[in-house]
Amino acid sequence: FMTTDTLEFTEDGRPPVRLRDWLRTVPFLCFFIGTLVVHDCMQRIMTPLFGRRAHERVNRMLNRSIVRVIQCFAAQVTLTSHPDVPAEGPALIVSNHQSLMDIPYITTLLPQLNPRFISKRELAKWLPYVSYALRSGGHALIDRKKPAEAVKQIHKLAQDVEGWKSSIAIFPEGTRARRGGIGRLKDRGLKVLLEELPDAPILVVGITNAWKLSSYKLLPVPGNIHIGITVISVLKRSQDEDREALVSNIFAQLEQHVRDGAPDTDTDSE
Repeated sequence: FMTTDTLEFTEDGRPPVRLRDWLRTVPFLCFFIGTLVVHDCMQRIMTPLFGRRAHERVNRMLNRSIVRVIQCFAAQVTLTSHPDVPAEGPALIVSNHQSLMDIPYITTLLPQLNPRFISKRELAKWLPYVSYALRSGGHALIDRKKPAEAVKQIHKLAQDVEGWKSSIAIFPEGTRARRGGIGRLKDRGLKVLLEELPDAPILVVGITNAWKLSSYKLLPVPGNIHIGITVISVLKRSQDEDREALVSNIFAQLEQHVRDGAPDTDTDSE
């Protein structure tokens, strides 16, 4: 049920809380948690029996389902691809980071690339579907307090995805920008990936307004949000590339995209 509703945002940029937001929260959480639990069971059955390809299929189904739940109950989500996106991996996906939902958004936008993520180790426990998928899906689980060990995990992930024709998604901020904007971009992990995958094209993905959905930690789930996930550019590689200049270009594109932001008048899902 879509209506157009223009409202002032709070001083910290969050959508204002209204009664209708609490009313939408109950069905949203029921469908959201139910989707995670159902696909968690599917993944635990399918992956041991049929291996990596089955894992990827269930993963794509889960992420599409999450995006549909968000679109139905909470926000308008616009996924914008690019004509130069490759048909298969390996590729490098470099994105800013605003919420835990960024993984479903990117996976749904680029399903043919089967992206693997570099995630903090803490997420590999106690979360329905997410924890099992991170442990069994060939992702890199890193301890941010041990940078040398993290670099080794990134090296291993790069070697794995080449054989799988998958891709790697990295959030160079290292953590979420919980009030929008963009944090300090760190180049160490990205430079390791550029060295390990010298032929992989780079997809620069910009995310706007995703933080607003969880700005109240889903209690309530606010409306009046338009979330945008956009492939800003696809950068081809060359043997004589200047990697310092390449990293600077990627970071400049992300910063500009986030700075430009999204429309002030958003769509309210009822």
